[in-house]
Amino acid sequence: MKLVAGLDLSLSSTGVLGAQGHLRVIRQGSRRGHDRLDYIVREILPDVLGCVLVAVEGPSYGSASLGGHEELSWLRGTVQRELWLRGIPFVVVSPASLKMFATGNGRASKDEMHAAAEAWHGAPIEGPVKNSKYDMADALWLARLALFAVVGHRVNPLGSTRVHGRELEATRGCDWMYAGDFKPA
Repeated sequence: MKLVAGLDLSLSSTGVLGAQGHLRVIRQGSRRGHDRLDYIVREILPDVLGCVLVAVEGPSYGSASLGGHEELSWLRGTVQRELWLRGIPFVVVSPASLKMFATGNGRASKDEMHAAAEAWHGAPIEGPVKNSKYDMADALWLARLALFAVVGHRVNPLGSTRVHGRELEATRGCDWMYAGDFKPA
């Protein structure tokens, strides 16, 4: 079985869909600085070990607030370096590409992404704290994009397959530099 994972990295609520299919959020509590980064990486590693591809959400360059951008950049770099050191291929997915992949709209709202995730998942997606459901929904879509890249088609919960042009188009906006042989054609 080819295992994939999705990581929606955040300094407060990281969404993870790990290799074993467990959808969760990582809450960092009162940790700050390097202690917080180290904690998140240690929590993520068991979810990605053994994966053939991990999809990591990239930065949102259009974000209005700059608060925490430096530390979030450190988190992305630290996670990506840990994946690289362990030989785990990964793809960096821009938020607009992820939204296009999930909904067909590169400017979809958090609520639209969440609704699409629940529709695909076939069950409610609710996190342990306010708004963590959005982190979990993004993690699910990131893992789906990784699966799409690995198996080359869309797999729905009922087992049927169908190729969607928007999904393939969305993958063109991703950074495949460290993804090994998994760039969709």
